[in-house]
Amino acid sequence: MSNGGTKEAPYLFRLWVRSGKPFAVQPRHNPVIEHDGGTTAAHVVLTETDAALLRELLEAYGGVVDLARSAIQTPEQKKERLALLGVGREDSVWPSTACPECAWFDPLLPENPCGRAVWARETIAVFLQSDKPCRDVAACPVPHVWSSPDEPTTPTGHDL
Repeated sequence: MSNGGTKEAPYLFRLWVRSGKPFAVQPRHNPVIEHDGGTTAAHVVLTETDAALLRELLEAYGGVVDLARSAIQTPEQKKERLALLGVGREDSVWPSTACPECAWFDPLLPENPCGRAVWARETIAVFLQSDKPCRDVAACPVPHVWSSPDEPTTPTGHDL
């Protein structure tokens, strides 16, 4: 397969082939894809041109070919992914190494990554109705990050 020498961007595609004749094909820069005539699923990285050529080739074997480009990351997803990686926060650290495992951890918050400290009271009250958030509150190694002495407590005994 060739894209004619042009510099097209490659994308991740999901390939799903159902029925048809058996085949083995190796798209450029990808592992071999073997189809036994049943159902085959694979991920391949292709340009749009190479994807069209692969679809045409595989359809010649008589099967049903679904070759769909994977979803592109939205701007909101990119922002969250970068926040989770700590991009833009190189000079800061989380209050505890336990924070990223906590149900209350929200790295998208600008100052304090503890949702327990800044989320709306109604959200906190609902969240405290689940086991994991309650266990995380009880096990929090840095409760001073979110608690204050004048806050009322819930029936579970945890501060709101």
